[in-house]
Amino acid sequence: MVDKQKLHYEAPDFFAEPKRNGFRLSAKAAIEICEAAASEGFLILGVEGGLWHDPGFGSRLDSIWGKVGLPVTSEEAKNLNKEAASFIEKESNRIAPGTDRKHDVFILTSTPFR
Repeated sequence: MVDKQKLHYEAPDFFAEPKRNGFRLSAKAAIEICEAAASEGFLILGVEGGLWHDPGFGSRLDSIWGKVGLPVTSEEAKNLNKEAASFIEKESNRIAPGTDRKHDVFILTSTPFR
């Protein structure tokens, strides 16, 4: 079960948990997961960025990325996962409108593709 009050700083936590899609992840952990996901057999379908309120995730409608459909090849998955990582990198360096803070927490939606 995903603890919605915990911010995860380590990428391995994500792959070890069967119910991984609700993890609150630091930008660093989310990027690492995106970079490793294809080799682990996962496609990142969505990224939701927000602000950490210690504890708790504050969702931001201005920080959402997503793709629909499964790719056929692992190379396509790898490219889409790189796109997700690039989005997280960009968002983690952007001030959230109406605040003085950068997006600092991300939720990934993934699915196995093999």
